[in-house]
Amino acid sequence: MSETQISKEIADFVRKNFPQVRFTRLHCGLAKGWRGGIIKLSEEGWPDYIGYLPDGRFIGIEIKDPSGKTDKARKAKQTARGSDIIATGGVYIILTSVEDANKKIGELVNGL
Repeated sequence: MSETQISKEIADFVRKNFPQVRFTRLHCGLAKGWRGGIIKLSEEGWPDYIGYLPDGRFIGIEIKDPSGKTDKARKAKQTARGSDIIATGGVYIILTSVEDANKKIGELVNGL
């Protein structure tokens, strides 16, 4: 299963089972714009999803394909961003499956 498919399954699961967690997809990098232009999206390294928990804490959710590889430079940026999120009082989690999401998000929500 591709990372895109894993991401969609996780997002659908979390929205259905943990509606109190609010989040949205964050696209990073560059995209082809209308009339051939280039649109700069958010900086590389931000999590795939950003949002907030019921207690108001920021949450960054990175989705990973357990069998996939991440470019070294991109991984370094993601690690730095995750560390920064945690250092400023937010939550940063890496999810690889719906089961992983159920466990980790369940712990966050039920631990409040």
